[in-house]
Amino acid sequence: SGADRTNLIEKKAELENEGCALEQKIELHKSAIEHCKQKIETNKAKREKLLAEWREINETKAAQISLQFDKLDKTKASQLGVEFIESDEILFCPTCGQELPEEDKENKLMDMRQNFEKRKQQAISWAEQKLEENKREGLKVKEDTEMMEKVIENREIDMQKAEQRLSEINKRYAEIEEILSKPIEQPD
Repeated sequence: SGADRTNLIEKKAELENEGCALEQKIELHKSAIEHCKQKIETNKAKREKLLAEWREINETKAAQISLQFDKLDKTKASQLGVEFIESDEILFCPTCGQELPEEDKENKLMDMRQNFEKRKQQAISWAEQKLEENKREGLKVKEDTEMMEKVIENREIDMQKAEQRLSEINKRYAEIEEILSKPIEQPD
């Protein structure tokens, strides 16, 4: 009948609109998933960089901890940023070349040792601070990656549902098309 046909035409239009909306939704999901995958790759590169930095800082810290004043040489002293004078240079006045009194030698050595220990502690503290910063940044990257993975998982579920609904719509749309393609029966 004419009313049934009109209802089918209206239903067909509704299905067409819903189908278009679902196709857009599916494309948005695909785009979001791709964006998340790129973010995960970026995070992977950040994580590798942070691991390399962590290793380097940790090696520096270990080197600082192992430094001992009695085994210091000019190279290690300059890396640590401390004054270093060969022990035989301490024995003589840098201006006149005369041998220094024993008390001056001991004071100079004590000052050097204190400065060395202070610089060593500063270097170790700096390394520990950098390691902590590195760890915090690494945890942020890990959390961000986990969040992106969860977004991907949720988007894929939503996309599957949308694709399933779209398939149902297309099937119903085809059925309506078939019905509407039949010639209208005219009353006798």
